[in-house]
Amino acid sequence: MFKNCLFRYRQYNEFTLKEILYNELWHSTVKGLNDPFEFPFFFNRDYKYEEAQVWYLLDKLEVRSMEDIIEYRENKTKSLPILIKFLDDFIDNLEIDIRKDILESNVCCFSKKDRDSLMWSHYADGMRGLCIVYDKSSLHDSGVKLCDVEYTKSVIKTNIEDLKVKPKNRYAIKRYEATFSTTFDEIYKFSYFKHLNWKYEKETRSIITNKHNDFSPDGQIVKIKNDAIRAVIIGNKMQQSNKDIVKMICRTKNIPIFDAEPNLKNFSILYKETT
Repeated sequence: MFKNCLFRYRQYNEFTLKEILYNELWHSTVKGLNDPFEFPFFFNRDYKYEEAQVWYLLDKLEVRSMEDIIEYRENKTKSLPILIKFLDDFIDNLEIDIRKDILESNVCCFSKKDRDSLMWSHYADGMRGLCIVYDKSSLHDSGVKLCDVEYTKSVIKTNIEDLKVKPKNRYAIKRYEATFSTTFDEIYKFSYFKHLNWKYEKETRSIITNKHNDFSPDGQIVKIKNDAIRAVIIGNKMQQSNKDIVKMICRTKNIPIFDAEPNLKNFSILYKETT
């Protein structure tokens, strides 16, 4: 019925109505999401502190100074423990800084499932809300970048070797600025995975990081094309007065309307187009 579409299960409120009426997508802050384990960022620490690997990591991170080389050559026994501690402290602090940075992102969540009873129960107020159907191609044309969520048993960690660090001011508290040598999707892979318990959602995400020029720290609205909303599906428990308002908005915008109700014979969801 809804090919090449994504679905957002929503409660009935003024913000949901506004999204339909004005062709908007609300991107929530990470703190506003319902999973307390969102965006875990950790470095892979599966390495040994052997002499060669210490220098390899320092070279890869580009934080080895000429003073380090001279001091090391003069006294290996003394210098190697100092460099190891520097490397440990540096990576610890960088991990904390990056984790704080990535939490300043805004997220809009979609599902690829159109008839899921759990989605209706958990996100559409037990069928007192609605489901907005979006056309993926139109979202793409609106500039919305989408990526599927991966579900995993354990946290996916970032390789230290993927970091590229450059000095900012050697006398400042934060002497170095970290960037990544990987692609955007690889950098933010921690934003696109969740525990297996959430697999039923089949989630797709749009993420706006604080690197974007139009980023807002309190969440933000993204405008989409007029034809991005393919349909609106109304839950069977929605109050009649609320149904009338949703239908009035959809008729004004020529958006197809469907009624949803549970099929008690087989625990499925039935959709019927209405006027």
